[in-house]
Amino acid sequence: MQRYALWKTNSHKAGLACYAMVLSMPEGPFHDRSRDEANQLLAEMGEEELPDRDRAEQTLRAAGIPVAPPLALLEQLAKVAIMLVDAGFPLAADEAVWLLGIMQPADVLPALRRSLRWGAAGITPDSDE
Repeated sequence: MQRYALWKTNSHKAGLACYAMVLSMPEGPFHDRSRDEANQLLAEMGEEELPDRDRAEQTLRAAGIPVAPPLALLEQLAKVAIMLVDAGFPLAADEAVWLLGIMQPADVLPALRRSLRWGAAGITPDSDE
């Protein structure tokens, strides 16, 4: 809840950048509340819209707040998921794919996760399960 703390300690630009980052990701459990708080902060600042992701990242870095994950980390995580499947650990790969899915929007990732779990359980599209 760093974004809320930044807002309430008068670090409005950094707080708004945090909200922009949260709202640029796939919807999670805090999305609606974050949208409400971001709108309140926008009104308080006299602004009309959130900064785009690039500008938000620049603002956060300028404030000394680390921005994660870098693209290289996501690419490495994807490689790890592939290596886990190749090594015969589809359920471990499922966890890596889940993490990728919450960090970047892609409609194929939920289907991939289902396939990994079904494959590990021996379920095929033809089976009765």
